[in-house]
Amino acid sequence: MVRAKDLAYEVKWAFILAEDASFLSHEGLDWFEIKESFKKNIKEGKYARGGSTITQQLAKNMFLSREKSLLRKIKEVVIAQRLEETWSKEQIFQAYLNVIEFGDNIYGIKEAAHHYFQKPPQQLNALEGIFLASLLPSPVRFQKSLEEKEIHKRQKNLIATIAKRMRRFKKLDSDYVDTIVENLEYKIFFPEHIAPEPLEIDDLEPENSDKGIQEPYFVGENQALNN
Repeated sequence: MVRAKDLAYEVKWAFILAEDASFLSHEGLDWFEIKESFKKNIKEGKYARGGSTITQQLAKNMFLSREKSLLRKIKEVVIAQRLEETWSKEQIFQAYLNVIEFGDNIYGIKEAAHHYFQKPPQQLNALEGIFLASLLPSPVRFQKSLEEKEIHKRQKNLIATIAKRMRRFKKLDSDYVDTIVENLEYKIFFPEHIAPEPLEIDDLEPENSDKGIQEPYFVGENQALNN
């Protein structure tokens, strides 16, 4: 298991600001996002916006099927609230990073880092973290575009949005964000020598890791993720 505290500061924040900006303050549900998603979906007459928090996504990925139903959604909410009662924010975030989908049969940040960048997740930089976080809304579709050495138009928009959020929350330098937003091309993320390639079985050998969380960094909204 990849420990969240071993990832770069900017990589951790890329995922939080991409998926659940209020993660450190909510108790499993983000009622503002739920309300906004409901209004948008009603207006468009289809499922156009999700409102799930990181905790809800973890509940769905760890404990529930992919079935889309009201009953499953209710179970997701109940499990998410229980997780928030029994696990620390660090434990939730760490488990989430290790189970989420990044492409066809690519689960967890360890497999994703090896598949897309041929490196361990602990060596990911800010740009690579933003790229991986941008895959999450539609990982299989975006992966197919990458096989053609193209970044899907929607993924480009997501990359720009995540980078701008990181600037707004003072997690990235403004000039660096401008550089990202102005250069959303495949070759910027994947120079020829690190183009995505199939996973090697040896890359997926499990690591020995501590079962406990030894050094929590989620200690409050103002001090979180500073390691």
